[in-house]
Amino acid sequence: LERLSVEGLRILQVQGRERLCPDEPACRGGECPAQRDFFTRLPAARAEALGTPHLTSARLAAIAARHGCCPHGLQTCLMPWMDVLVGDVNYVFAPGNRVDLVFLLNRPLLLADEAHNLPDRARAMFSATLATRLFEDLLAHLPGDAADLRRATRRLSRLLRKPLADDPTSAAQLAAPLEAFLGNAEQWQWQAAEHLLPLDDALAEHLQASIHAARQWQVLIPDVADDFTCLPLPAPTSGRMLVCLSPARLL
Repeated sequence: LERLSVEGLRILQVQGRERLCPDEPACRGGECPAQRDFFTRLPAARAEALGTPHLTSARLAAIAARHGCCPHGLQTCLMPWMDVLVGDVNYVFAPGNRVDLVFLLNRPLLLADEAHNLPDRARAMFSATLATRLFEDLLAHLPGDAADLRRATRRLSRLLRKPLADDPTSAAQLAAPLEAFLGNAEQWQWQAAEHLLPLDDALAEHLQASIHAARQWQVLIPDVADDFTCLPLPAPTSGRMLVCLSPARLL
């Protein structure tokens, strides 16, 4: 990669947020100072980054720190400018993680290392789990001013405890409750940030875990067909799992 960069190719090694961000828990809680005024600081940080031919995660993090901006946000904004992206296959295939902008603006060539592992990885990418425990833990930590979010969370938790048909069509029965939960969660987060209300660590952790699980399920619903199955989680856990049996048509 260093030799390629000497030849003038711009190379970016793509990393997940948890590996790039020095204060990742604060980031997930919406309190990270590096996210404030991010787009004001972005042009100077991007200009310096584009002058660095081989952007390892350490070099990217150092540039972001010099400009006081979010390294993960900077990485995302740099992707369309790069000639070579080096990263996990989930950035190409996984719903919710894939970088669609890169593929819309360019005609990329994909080189996959150890591609024989891709079918198993893809089955996992296109599967999701909703455990009742996630939403019950969130309910236990929600404050009194989150009445709408509490109602949406309780409704989803009750539905996950009910028996559903063990076939793909039952996945869509959760679409409306998931949309209500996510809408209320995002609205409550926005209001908390607007009024500068700090979230305690336990609440932020449970909220982000619940939102992540709900989004994973929600983004899969349009793709569900006969090559999926929807099953209850094995006892003693309650909830549902959406399992992709064959990911071929989705890749």
